[in-house]
Amino acid sequence: MAQQQLNWRRLHWLTPLTSAWKTIAALLAFFTYQTLRDISRAVKAAGTNWSNLFFYGMLVFAGLLLVIAIYSFIAWRMMGYAITDEAVHYKWGVLMRNERQIKLSRLAAVDITLPLLGRIFGLGYLRIEAAGGDNSHILLGLLPQSDLEGLRAELLARAAGLRVGAAPTDANVPASSQLSEGEDALPTTSEVVEQPLSRVARRQAQKEAAKESELTVRTSSFSAPVAPETELFRLPNDLLFRSTFRSMGFVVNIVLLVVLIIAIVVGAFWLDLGQFLEALSANVVVIFVIISSAVGFLWQRLNKEFGFRLAFSPDGIRLHRGLTETRAQTIPPGRIHAIKLSQQLLWRKPNWWRVEIVTPGYSGGEDAKEKTQSNVLLPVADEKTVRGVLEILTSDMEVENPEDFWAEALHGTREKTVSFTANPPRSRIFDWFSFRRNAMSLTPMGVVTRHGWTTHAANLVFYEHIQSVGLSQGPWERKRGLADLQLHLVPGGEGFGLNHVDADYCLSQWEYLAQASQQRREKETPGVWLRRAKEVAPELEAITEETDVQ
Repeated sequence: MAQQQLNWRRLHWLTPLTSAWKTIAALLAFFTYQTLRDISRAVKAAGTNWSNLFFYGMLVFAGLLLVIAIYSFIAWRMMGYAITDEAVHYKWGVLMRNERQIKLSRLAAVDITLPLLGRIFGLGYLRIEAAGGDNSHILLGLLPQSDLEGLRAELLARAAGLRVGAAPTDANVPASSQLSEGEDALPTTSEVVEQPLSRVARRQAQKEAAKESELTVRTSSFSAPVAPETELFRLPNDLLFRSTFRSMGFVVNIVLLVVLIIAIVVGAFWLDLGQFLEALSANVVVIFVIISSAVGFLWQRLNKEFGFRLAFSPDGIRLHRGLTETRAQTIPPGRIHAIKLSQQLLWRKPNWWRVEIVTPGYSGGEDAKEKTQSNVLLPVADEKTVRGVLEILTSDMEVENPEDFWAEALHGTREKTVSFTANPPRSRIFDWFSFRRNAMSLTPMGVVTRHGWTTHAANLVFYEHIQSVGLSQGPWERKRGLADLQLHLVPGGEGFGLNHVDADYCLSQWEYLAQASQQRREKETPGVWLRRAKEVAPELEAITEETDVQ
């Protein structure tokens, strides 16, 4: 699409300064450090008055600020973004012009990020993630917080196939009354639940039969309304603290610190003062590293997962989290490629689980930290809550008894195997400790595997998102008739599959997996997705209330 045909929109005028202030501070510090001593000597030699020098210095500083302001204004005028029915475009640069675009058909997630200072002034960023490799995102900002919500709604509406029009000229007319004749707005939470399912299906069929008959939505500021959301789960603060203190990363650091302190105390009785001080000085760095690691782990968990909320809306799953920097993440339906459930050793007694997902974004490179935090669907929750969320994500598992199936996936062993195929006994030599749990099951929806000893894990990979299926066999595995099954997903979805499986079983299921991975499941409409999620909402709300009471 030609650039002149795009309707470019501007970012906030403070945007260039957010990327330039670090460079400016570094240059000023370097200039001050290098020249302050020389200036002082020159002043003493020439006998110049310090007051005049201060005046000239402030004049030079004001000139630098003027240059920076002019450059920032030019940079602000040269940057902007545009949204069409096919893609979102972003341009920036003064000397080097750059432009990037993301196809809406490859939209993976849309995040709203509000930094600490941005929350004070009501400004934030919109991070648009696309399916792809490294650096497959666009970061729009700074933008007013009210515009972020509307922009996210517009992007998700266009990505869902809804045609949106320009904003109306009359701001006094309500948005709902400005729709053209025969046009419908995005479904709200109450509307979708009340309308018959056949109406939603009929609307979808009509849209597929006549591509030109597209939905048009207009509001006073943005071209799509903000979809309402229904909260499913809110992470209590006490549960976040208790789960963090019982995490292996934190406990291991505390144990190491206690052992080191005990060793120092014992050394104080057995060594003389000189030897004790020498040993203490040699371990100061170790103590500092251990304390820093424990505090850093604690702060990262609390800062990133504080105030966590999970909700659903017509445009998908919404996640809210953050203490100093808040993030609101929206994952459209059908963008979840796999689900990972894990339970640490110290979480077994309270039966807590952590749920992570694999999406076609946040993959590798500079997004490694983003991927680690943004792929968390539930930081910690009890098993009832986890099963309720799984019921929303897996609408048609098509197993005889879903409750018994997930109980076997989470807690089952080879002694009580009904729906799973356990690894053969000859694989025990390779998995001494996790041998009793290693098993897999092929359901109509996807592949479910369970494994782990200290950390129990269960994974679900949807067939339609498997890019390839691999089989590998080492010399010792070949001798025992075993093989490793690998399921290849998008970048960032490594480690799915199961090792040391019966080779004949792998070969018999390999063709089935290869064919199933070619299937294209019918995409749910927003109405169907919301209706199905709404049916599970009362149960999850009741579970959350019980958790709060306990």
